[in-house]
Amino acid sequence: MGLSGAAFLVIGWAAAQNPVSQVLVTAVVAFLLAFAAVLRGRVAAGAPGVLIVFIVAITFGGPASALPQYLAGWTLAVVLSTAAALLVLPRDRRLVIREALCDALQAAADLVHATWVDPDDALRAQQLTRLDDAVERLNATYVGQPFRPAGTTGRDRALSLLVDEVNTARILLAGGVGSTAADPGEEIGTPDLARAVTEALAGIADALMGGSAPPTAQPLDDARLVHHQRTEDWVLQRSAAGADTSGLALAVRDGHAARVSSLVAEQLVELARQSLGAPVEVLPDLPAVPERSWGAIVRAQLSLRSPWFRSALRSGVGLGIAIFVVEQFGVSHGFWVLLGVLSVQRYDAASTRRFAWQAVLGTVVGVAAATLLISITSPDEVLLWVLMPVVLVLCAWGPVAVNYITGQAAFSAFILIVLGIIDWPPDLAIGVLRVENVALGAVVAVVVGVVLWPGGAVQLLHTAVATGLREASAYLALAVAALTRQIPSAEIQRQETTAIDAALRSAETHDIAVMQRGTAITDSRQWARLTNATTLLLDVGRIVRSYSAQQPVLSTSPELSQLVEESVAASTVTWTDVADSLERDGAPQAPLAPPADRPEPLPARVVDAAAAHAFVLALWTADWVAHADRLAFAPVDAGAS
Repeated sequence: MGLSGAAFLVIGWAAAQNPVSQVLVTAVVAFLLAFAAVLRGRVAAGAPGVLIVFIVAITFGGPASALPQYLAGWTLAVVLSTAAALLVLPRDRRLVIREALCDALQAAADLVHATWVDPDDALRAQQLTRLDDAVERLNATYVGQPFRPAGTTGRDRALSLLVDEVNTARILLAGGVGSTAADPGEEIGTPDLARAVTEALAGIADALMGGSAPPTAQPLDDARLVHHQRTEDWVLQRSAAGADTSGLALAVRDGHAARVSSLVAEQLVELARQSLGAPVEVLPDLPAVPERSWGAIVRAQLSLRSPWFRSALRSGVGLGIAIFVVEQFGVSHGFWVLLGVLSVQRYDAASTRRFAWQAVLGTVVGVAAATLLISITSPDEVLLWVLMPVVLVLCAWGPVAVNYITGQAAFSAFILIVLGIIDWPPDLAIGVLRVENVALGAVVAVVVGVVLWPGGAVQLLHTAVATGLREASAYLALAVAALTRQIPSAEIQRQETTAIDAALRSAETHDIAVMQRGTAITDSRQWARLTNATTLLLDVGRIVRSYSAQQPVLSTSPELSQLVEESVAASTVTWTDVADSLERDGAPQAPLAPPADRPEPLPARVVDAAAAHAFVLALWTADWVAHADRLAFAPVDAGAS
């Protein structure tokens, strides 16, 4: 922030030398800094401060001899504030998220243990409730938090993906286990695989809190390989003994529930390693590990369909108009007008109007209080020195602990007190000027908010989520199709990129809608269910795609090809219906009724190892698709994020 602030300070001072460049450069810089907040974390926290420095520089201008003084003042401010941040009650937001992550991971580990290692239906129900509660607490620290760690560094991106994948784990683990008399259990090593999952999840929790080195997924990967091979061997042996393939299919699906948990756990291990600074491991059976580069984040949001892009464009236009007004009419202390725009402008017009009148009211109260204090202390400014730190604490604490009006009043009082200390006796008429300038900035912000996308993220939410569902469903369909016929990898990659972009816009639009609070979404849990579905469809597509990495493994079996094609076709129809209803109604409807069970096409016999491999992968693929589709048929309170 210190380096970028110095750079933008110089840019602001240089642009101030020409009226045209003042307007154009202000609009561009405001857009860039507002859009940069899409990376969240330190960028989102620092960008507004850098923009304020730029605003002061471009409104003050001055000769070349003033620039070294500006830079010296900024450097001193950076040094002092950095020391304060590091030495006075330092805080790392990631620790809060990690603590919540650890609670959720430990709950997931205990749930897996109660499901497969030491089965107990009553305990499983308790652990599932515990996992739900832990994930909700995790989401409360993350969803709708503008300064959460997300895209600035690889470690932060991995941490954000950990949150997403824990939500996915909650959804998958909540699925019915449904063991039957045909469940091979011990024969294929399901309890052993579940033990490896339990140990992996507990190991992640311990490592995230600094109790151990970054975890390894090697034991879990080995257990998955063994489980996979023993499943195929079991199918081949039972089929040779004359077992009916429909009974074998039911048993394979019983074992797949544990394998689902192991796949998600292995992804969580690798993401945890990245979040702790360790590389992803090279393992024989490693599933596709989710990725989220800062380039992908920015690319997905560089579109008019993105609320981040629209919000940034609104900021650029608003501040560009403000500086034009300031320069055209020679407004004294014009930077207050721009700061007024900056403090009032919100994602939607309704919130902007609300903050506009609150900003003006708070400014009036603060100016009146400061004027009274200055009058009482005159002609001795010692009391102002005593009051200054108290008022400054109110500036930071008031908006969060009390309300926005309190913060605005404290900031206005702070300005007049500081001006009184710097230049005693103070000019009390400057308080009136501040009220006028803040009001002018509020008017500009309201006009821009009404003209440019007044509905904010809520206006885009139904379209963004519908598009995300369609594109992610199309990617899953293409990944499944690659099991039955040859499809160019470039075509699958293009669809994956399109789906990732749509999913990121969907998630960010929902997140910004949550930030809008009161005027935002009326059914957050249902919207979260659908944004989670987009992520899950993508994850399932990546896993299924790994099945066809070498060749279309089902191309030699018409029955198995038909099985997976019918499964994904039904899924595509389901998510198309959900997306259509979103765009038609502008809000999520009640979850769909689950489809009726239908006979599945299966080969009469499994004759060799290759056929057993295809048989198992086809059933697992259909199960993965069914897992994703559960969010279309979920109860009203399921899948919240």
